[in-house]
Amino acid sequence: MRDVSAEEMKSVLDAAVVGRLCVQAIPADYEMLYLGFGDKVALSPGFVELSNGQTKRISQLQPPYEFQTCYSHWWIEKQDEFIGDSENTLSDELTASSMIGVRATGWKFLKSSWGLRIDFENQLTWQLLPYAHLRGEDVWRLLDPNGVVWILKNDGRMLRKNRNESD
Repeated sequence: MRDVSAEEMKSVLDAAVVGRLCVQAIPADYEMLYLGFGDKVALSPGFVELSNGQTKRISQLQPPYEFQTCYSHWWIEKQDEFIGDSENTLSDELTASSMIGVRATGWKFLKSSWGLRIDFENQLTWQLLPYAHLRGEDVWRLLDPNGVVWILKNDGRMLRKNRNESD
């Protein structure tokens, strides 16, 4: 694992998010969210649409870029109106699915908290804030197509490691 510069992290986030579709939004335990970005939305888990219009069954759906939230709270707004968040376990799947198929237009660090904001078409926004009471924990991880994991810690450290490398 090694430190990375803010410029390097910004470059990776640009490549992962800007102009890409949200292709996966899977809430998990403990307010986690797996948020995938790519160029094509899967028709259903296990199937992907090919460029010729046919579908192909795949054993594991892995988007080219995947955010994994950690030790943080996330929520979604549309036109500055609250849609839902990670704390409502009855609706977090429905809330997260509102982003699927929508193109991301930009992102920004929320530097005072080391959170992240991703803007989408249709005035949809996803925001992530780390839990304030924890220090040195991951806010999010971003897996890229080259097997690199990009990590933002809630103390502002930015790291990278290979996917098969232990923490």
